[in-house]
Amino acid sequence: MTNFINDSSLLSYLYDETGVYASIEIEEALEADVELSKRFKTFRQSLAQLPALSLEPSPSAVEAVLAYSRSTRLERETFDA
Repeated sequence: MTNFINDSSLLSYLYDETGVYASIEIEEALEADVELSKRFKTFRQSLAQLPALSLEPSPSAVEAVLAYSRSTRLERETFDA
């Protein structure tokens, strides 16, 4: 029964994007298949950690980009003169 259930199916179920019948089949498969259940648990834990991720660059990354921008601006001004 778990042959059709792949990682994509598990993620769809996790995000509540499966229909009623598919959800029931996945739930039954999760109860019957220990390995499938472990994979789903890993996905669920990963999803729970997403809000903790930093979505902003570090100050050093920003400074590196700005420094690069300043250096290439000087090169362009030199070539344009």
